[in-house]
Amino acid sequence: LQYRASHAIGAGFKIGYYHFADNTGQPEQEAQHFLNQINALHSDTVLWLDIENESNWTKQQAVDYVNRFVTYVQARGYKMGLYSGLSLYYEYLYGNIPNDLPLWLASYGRQPLQYPNVSWQYS
Repeated sequence: LQYRASHAIGAGFKIGYYHFADNTGQPEQEAQHFLNQINALHSDTVLWLDIENESNWTKQQAVDYVNRFVTYVQARGYKMGLYSGLSLYYEYLYGNIPNDLPLWLASYGRQPLQYPNVSWQYS
């Protein structure tokens, strides 16, 4: 990770880090592991939590995971953002997580309702 980050910075790229959420039921432990991995690394962006694959989550599991992970990371002084697919976000998370999280929504055909106030991955 350090090798890639330093070379990307040297090439003029901005650097950021994300954690892919795994439905382990242990969001604080995953958050701590994530922070341990990136603690000494330079970042130009907020940290991102990537939650996908609706079939792996119930609504309550997804809401609980995001809120606990984000709370843990923010309590340690980091800024967080959320990356998700459009359907998981609207069906599970919308209205159930902090509304001040920067959003990066993946949708390969439909523009998010919040666009242009969110990042939109469309291809």
